[in-house]
Amino acid sequence: MSKIVNPRPFFYCFLALLFSIAVTRYIFVLTVEYVCLFVALLVGIIATLLAYKKFFFLFLILSTMLLGGCLYFAGINTFSPPEFSGEVLVTGRLSDDVSYEEEETSYLLKDVTINGENAKNIELTITGTKQNLDVGDVVMFKGEVKKIPLFSLNRFNLSYYRNNVGYTSSVEIANLSVVGNDIKLVERFRLRVKEVLYENMTADDGATAYAVLFGYTNDIEDETYSAYQNAGILHLLAVSGLNVTFLIQLIGFLLKLFKVNRHANFVTCFVVLVIYSYLCSFAPSIVRAGIMGIIFLACSLSGRAYDSLNTLGFAGILMLLTSPLLAFDVGFLMSYFCVIGIVIFCPILTNLLSHVFPKVIASSFAVSISATIAILPFMAIMYSKLNLLSFFTNIIAVPLFGIAYPYLCVATMLTVIFPFLGFSLTLCGYIFTLVNLIAKFFANTPLFIQLTPMNIIISALLYLILFVISYFFMAKLKTKILTFSALALLITINATVFALVPMCEVGIYYTYTDENSFVLLTNEKNETLIVDATWKFSTIHSALLVVDAFNVLANVQVNNVFTSESQDFLKINNLSHSDITNIEGTEILPYNTNFHIGDFRLKYVLVDDVFVGLEIEFDNVLTLRANADLPEEILSSLSNHYDLILAVNTSSEGNIVSPNRSAFFAVEDNRLVYKEKFFV
Repeated sequence: MSKIVNPRPFFYCFLALLFSIAVTRYIFVLTVEYVCLFVALLVGIIATLLAYKKFFFLFLILSTMLLGGCLYFAGINTFSPPEFSGEVLVTGRLSDDVSYEEEETSYLLKDVTINGENAKNIELTITGTKQNLDVGDVVMFKGEVKKIPLFSLNRFNLSYYRNNVGYTSSVEIANLSVVGNDIKLVERFRLRVKEVLYENMTADDGATAYAVLFGYTNDIEDETYSAYQNAGILHLLAVSGLNVTFLIQLIGFLLKLFKVNRHANFVTCFVVLVIYSYLCSFAPSIVRAGIMGIIFLACSLSGRAYDSLNTLGFAGILMLLTSPLLAFDVGFLMSYFCVIGIVIFCPILTNLLSHVFPKVIASSFAVSISATIAILPFMAIMYSKLNLLSFFTNIIAVPLFGIAYPYLCVATMLTVIFPFLGFSLTLCGYIFTLVNLIAKFFANTPLFIQLTPMNIIISALLYLILFVISYFFMAKLKTKILTFSALALLITINATVFALVPMCEVGIYYTYTDENSFVLLTNEKNETLIVDATWKFSTIHSALLVVDAFNVLANVQVNNVFTSESQDFLKINNLSHSDITNIEGTEILPYNTNFHIGDFRLKYVLVDDVFVGLEIEFDNVLTLRANADLPEEILSSLSNHYDLILAVNTSSEGNIVSPNRSAFFAVEDNRLVYKEKFFV
């Protein structure tokens, strides 16, 4: 009890580095809550460490925070690729990161050159009749490449950053030339594994098994993916600590059979974990788990004590030094805070639950609850709801996974070498069939609670409360109660202020980015609608990106999203925020037909057989989301008919809003009035 907090330099430096990278972006645009939190934490850290005369530790933390700010700008400058205008000559290699749609196929194009110069990877969409393209094919085409911004609608494009993708492009299959093949060994191996899985399992089980092995979820059916997500066991499809734990145990068991000494055991595990991370494309979760696993083995070998938090911090520092913008990657954050929650909160929760359940069950519940609480702020952003039965689902599914994963690894390797042993994978497929059924069963429960995105201050206070409750805050009970009460009061005050502020002022948020524009409308009933008439929501994920971006941008919960794929095929996507993984309600509508989404009236309009755009009426104001190719003379003739025209590729004139504007228009006296620009 002589120390209130046991210093763990790597862990606290990791938190300081992570926090400083993440808030630097918002501090420089003077986002109020981030500035307030940064100042409060800085004052608290300085005051506490000066009071305890920890001068070196104070210097270390402040230096780390300064380093974090520098790393943010270094990460932005390092990633930002040059911009190309007009047609360019592109060559590149088709990787095995591929997804298929009805009329198009999306590849991750690697080893790219643009006009003969080395460039970042390209997300390439190939349209037209499906041709016999193979992984590793070196292709060449002429076309436009669109630079990808790291931040769109205040949202970090994490998948592009992870895969080093700097551009998107689209090409017709007829305009694509194959000039060779350069398939890599790792791709050949993954394709061989996928082949044996699909030969000996059903397509659904094979896709699940492949995701479990390598973390690639492109082939999983939307229904199965949604079931895992809604059941709260989506983490089973991401290579992470569970995989590394089972893999180390499997290797240790096999080596023990052959009486291999512990030094050879360490070297073997080290090599296998490095190779496995490479096979999984060095996904953040597997890299974090791999580093922690190697340090655990090193501690066991040397006889030193293993400290989970220091090891976690060391792994995090290494990853942020090499890829600083991972601080904005929600997957990276969930992976780390999940472990933090388990390490900090699980022991005390296990002791409490042991009075009610047997110790094994209590421990399983404690792990699941601790991890869920720790990643709650991120779940509120990503998924918007929590399945209350997910704790039971994990107790059932994780042990099954513990049996399936080591068995799958061994059976897959044996079948790759000896194809006649494929029946062993068939047996493994039955386990995945069972897990899939469990996921679908628990996903259909009505026991969900809605999650409201938390602001950064509430999230920080929540983590401080978890720390105060834990054994890591080594203060007397009275001090703990007082500290807990103070933090709980601050959360209550903050949440009350947050709730009293209107979710979104009645009006229109309009922003233009990356040659597309988006409109968020809010009416007097606090119903919200995102309207897009230029960008195709090709996947559920892309729709979620826009929804979550406006959650941050306007502090609003989106009720519906409306999109149209083209002026000939009019498609309505109504996304309820309570069930946002399902896109329903597809209709083909004739022009000049009124339709309603909540209290918003919408209509596609023709003028002299020319498609004008989407007319939107709400709260007695009339707006037009104009067609991108609308001539300026038609726009001018319509200006007197609408309160506001949102147009693309036009200049500002009267109530016509040009694409270089990101603005908010409030409804005042049944008219739209320009209020302010906002940061995107």
